Amino acid sequence: MVYQPFTQEPWPGGLVVRTGTDPSSVARSVVEIIHALDSEQPIENVRTLEEIRSETLAPQRVNATLVSLFAVLSLAIAAVGVFGVLGFSVGQRTKEFGIRSTLGADARELLRMVLGEGMRLQSAALLVGVGAALLLAGFLRGFLFGIEPFDPLTLALVALVLSAVALAASWLPAWRAARVAPIEVLRVD
Repeated sequence: MVYQPFTQEPWPGGLVVRTGTDPSSVARSVVEIIHALDSEQPIENVRTLEEIRSETLAPQRVNATLVSLFAVLSLAIAAVGVFGVLGFSVGQRTKEFGIRSTLGADARELLRMVLGEGMRLQSAALLVGVGAALLLAGFLRGFLFGIEPFDPLTLALVALVLSAVALAASWLPAWRAARVAPIEVLRVD
């Protein structure tokens, strides 16, 4: 503790009070004690350390929220892209799936084939993405809080989430390919 007369050297930092109870309940008592000692002492901006911390971190929270929203939007766009590419591919290859089915391929094989295509597409994109992340990690250092740019756990979790999203986006086109009726395909010709 430091005791120094305010009249000799005013300290603009303020007064900090530690309490074992709710700080907002103690604030009124502290103000009353200060006014009892010096009724002309100006007291303004009485806040708890939690409020000060919250105000200080507000810009970082807004930035983190915006980055998170853009990340979710990017993930949704990637899922729609994978779904669209595979859906188009399945639509173009309907005859092929019908012929494969006629020649003995069962629905599981067709499902596995289209899911494999989706996962190969995802793997190539993941390699490019991880490579770019590792190259640009130095630039990202200022935006990261609590993790390192080369954190293997974070990279693994991101790869896992992206793989799960790609698998989910590939499921419907793969299911459509597995349900192609060979008789309808052959009837068109």
